[in-house]
Amino acid sequence: MNVTLLMTLEDANPEITRTINVDDSMDLGQLSEVINAAFGFSGAASHLYVTGSGELRQVFAEVPSAGEADEADLTVHKFTEITYIYDPTANWNVHIEVLGRSQLDGPTPLLIDASGPDIVEATNGPAMMTRFRAEARRIAAGLEPDMEITPLLLSFLPVMSPERMLQRLTVTDPVAVATRIGFVAEELFFDAAQEASLDPRALDLANQFEEFIDSRPELRDILQNDPAPDRNPTLIAAVAEFFEQHAGEDVLGMPIPGLDIPFRDSRDDDDFPHLRGVPGVPGVPGVPGQQVPGAPHLTVIPGMGEGEIPPIGAPHRMADDEEGDFLASVLTTAVEEFRVPAKLTSKGYLTSVTVENFLRYLDIPNIWSRPRETTEPSVHLLRKVLEGAGFIEESKPGYLSMTYTGGKFVRSADPVGEFAGELCAGFERAFGMDWRSMSACMADSLGVMEVPEHNHDFPTAAMEDAISLLFSAGGIYEGPTGLEATRDGRRLLEAMMRRYHFAR
Repeated sequence: MNVTLLMTLEDANPEITRTINVDDSMDLGQLSEVINAAFGFSGAASHLYVTGSGELRQVFAEVPSAGEADEADLTVHKFTEITYIYDPTANWNVHIEVLGRSQLDGPTPLLIDASGPDIVEATNGPAMMTRFRAEARRIAAGLEPDMEITPLLLSFLPVMSPERMLQRLTVTDPVAVATRIGFVAEELFFDAAQEASLDPRALDLANQFEEFIDSRPELRDILQNDPAPDRNPTLIAAVAEFFEQHAGEDVLGMPIPGLDIPFRDSRDDDDFPHLRGVPGVPGVPGVPGQQVPGAPHLTVIPGMGEGEIPPIGAPHRMADDEEGDFLASVLTTAVEEFRVPAKLTSKGYLTSVTVENFLRYLDIPNIWSRPRETTEPSVHLLRKVLEGAGFIEESKPGYLSMTYTGGKFVRSADPVGEFAGELCAGFERAFGMDWRSMSACMADSLGVMEVPEHNHDFPTAAMEDAISLLFSAGGIYEGPTGLEATRDGRRLLEAMMRRYHFAR
């Protein structure tokens, strides 16, 4: 979803603002590069973000120290206003306000308005820029220069006429600002573009488009002879027709995860071979348009008939899966993702392609065009579990790969049973010291083992994340009376209880 941000440089005179549309999944680290480009900061100095005041004040930094949070952990959709501080030793403070959701559905970041000049970073703040502007106005008017300010002005803005200096300190060129932001966008999403080109679905779609063009000789003539084919109405209409035909399904003919696409009324498995074996869809109570009781990841789609829930994306694991094969298969499949070293982003996160694959393994609908690890808690936690278990590691800078232990885990006939200790260490890595209490509480609550003496002192949000991860991975399922542990989930929790000496 695109939102509009109003960025205002505090204490600037004349006012310096930038209005920009961005994707609300952008994290603060990526946003800082957009801000620097919008105002003309070089990016050479450090920066941080501040929200709230007093006891509610929270600091987000690129390299957080004690009491600070990582800027990559906060995305645009999680705040309404925040202050960006560029070079804490100077006085560059940019107030950022979310104006609302934009109805413009297009590429971002997108410059909407640029008011006021680009900053002169060497002045260390807007106060000196204001004095420079006043002096440039005096010189342009033919007044006697102030020899305390003029030498500094001429050293900071050399080889400029008085009129050009005044213009430089009064207005900016929106085209120049938009170009800088465009360069930043290319750098931010270059990896994603590369990954998309390697996706076999993208290649298949490209081949289909080529065949579509070849089937229409008039379109090929336009491409070869029209000096501006991108403006030709016939070609534009044909391209729109092609993508309209392919909207709503990927090149494999399967529903795109996250889209509520009603299936045909037929219940014949042969109609949908990729859905063969899905637990019975009819008969589940529900009201069209509302979440299914006990299964918040499913929604009854209007028009499908009351009580009928079409699967969205991969089949969800319900009570029929109690045999417990899913936990092992999900974990081993996730580890195998790194059999060929997987490239990380510049900030060390999983790329969009890897995150998309993880979402598919975890059976979580993907609602983003470019899903990110920072916006998918279960994906981030699963990565931490696999790293903590020693199944994957950063073998060389910028790449995650499967380890020797990970290879043994994948080839094991009983991965959960044989590597329960490693998995326990992985969950400790993901959830910290709270995992001991959390796992005991889950074992007790799910009926795996009575642990009356376990300590309940742990963050509620962390427990919700842990349950969500285990549910998606196939360690927990929705039974007739509530959540229950699958066979492998039960074995894993029992092993953890022995590790923590709760088992007798």
